[in-house]
Formats: sequence, structure tokens, C-alpha cells
Amino acid sequence: MIGMHTYIGMGCQVNKDIPAYMVASGTQTRVRSINAEGMKRRGFSSSAVASIKRAFKVVYRESQGRLLDHALSDLEKSEADSPEVMQFVKCIRSSKVGIMRGPLEE
Repeated sequence: MIGMHTYIGMGCQVNKDIPAYMVASGTQTRVRSINAEGMKRRGFSSSAVASIKRAFKVVYRESQGRLLDHALSDLEKSEADSPEVMQFVKCIRSSKVGIMRGPLEE
């Protein structure tokens, strides 16, 4: 599954799910950042982009070494008023094969 408003670089091999609002690229495909430019072009507010950026940091930067479920639970509490973050969390929770992460994934 590839989440809505996600950008994937040309020629990337995708073997796991990529959550909504992410950018995946590289010869060894990894989620690199949020799709801030795409979100702005589609009319998302600056606060929505900032919320997704915080959620990205929680899942992709701060959750290394801790359970992903705990990071998602924290987001559900702290960002409950953000429909974009709730969509991001929903994408991750509904994954059947796991999500693409970063270089520390293996």
C-alpha cells in the first residue's frame, strides 16, 4: 500500500508499505522525509504540514529502539486534533507487510 499524497522516486523498488504524506527515494529505497512541497501544492495548511513533520520525527527518528506501537499511541494522544496525522497513523496500523523505514531498518 502506498499512502495518499506520497511521492516515490523513479525506479525505486518498494517491498513494504509507505505511509501517507512521505517521500521515498534512493538506490536503496527508504522513506527520507515528508512530502511538504506536495502537501503545500494541494492546499494543506502550514499547521497540517508541521503536524506531519512532528509525526514523521516520532516514527522515523525518535522511535528507533522502541516499539512502533508505542510511538503510534503517543501520536494518537498528542496529535488527536490533526486529521492528517490520524491518517498517517491509520496507514501504519493497517499495514499487513510493515512499513518502509530508514537505514536502521535492517
